[in-house]
Amino acid sequence: MARSQEYVDLSHRILAVTAWDKGLFQASFSTVYRVLKEQNLMRSRGPGGAHNGHSKAPVRKELTGPNQRWCWDISYLLTFQKGVYLYLYLLLDEWSRKAIQWRVSWQQNDRGVPASAGRRSGGAEHPGPAGGPTARTHQRPRPPDESQADPETV
Repeated sequence: MARSQEYVDLSHRILAVTAWDKGLFQASFSTVYRVLKEQNLMRSRGPGGAHNGHSKAPVRKELTGPNQRWCWDISYLLTFQKGVYLYLYLLLDEWSRKAIQWRVSWQQNDRGVPASAGRRSGGAEHPGPAGGPTARTHQRPRPPDESQADPETV
């Protein structure tokens, strides 16, 4: 049953319940798990086979400066009420690791996504703009330039 194409993607728990429903056999989850493990079937049983553990990372263009590739993240922020979270939407420049834009929202939906992230599609890789209003927002403060500093304050 576990090798047939219809059931290759199912877990040992789902296999046990399905077999019970179809009247094939009655066994506990742990028994089905043990039998599958003994038969070396607890790995991927589908046509793609198991992963070999030697996968190569995706080839990406080398970054030489800011605003060449952006990545995004959604983080859950705890509140004082149990089970209620805030959602932090963050758009980062991968080269400088600086926040391009961020937004906090009560709901996880596409309205919480920063505006510049909505203009681009494709997940984690976004070519950044050459300039514009989003390129300079929410950056860390820079220390004053020593050549322009007042001698009395230095």
